[in-house]
Amino acid sequence: MDTLKEVLDRLDMFSVVSATRDTNYALIFHNGMKVSYKVKTLSRHQDEMTFQAVLRVTLDDGAPFTWGCSTEADNRLLVDWYRAHESRARELEYSHQDSKLEALNKILS
Repeated sequence: MDTLKEVLDRLDMFSVVSATRDTNYALIFHNGMKVSYKVKTLSRHQDEMTFQAVLRVTLDDGAPFTWGCSTEADNRLLVDWYRAHESRARELEYSHQDSKLEALNKILS
């Protein structure tokens, strides 16, 4: 069985092109994959973890691949990985918007 790190490393082989901002936050990859995660509250009888981060990957709105973290370290790994990729996607979007604004300024100047 793969580890979460191996799954995330495989996802890193693809380029993130954007991040959605609607109620279902997701990273959008160049091949059409959507990657998101949610946080589930676990039952009180779970001694080791109170929360579980769950990775969700879909391709072309097909059946999802999901991965539930089994340790706090995996929770942190998933959340940190997602936030880093979301940040890069936002930087790409802002850079693209700046390029369009610059082109528009040249046209109108």
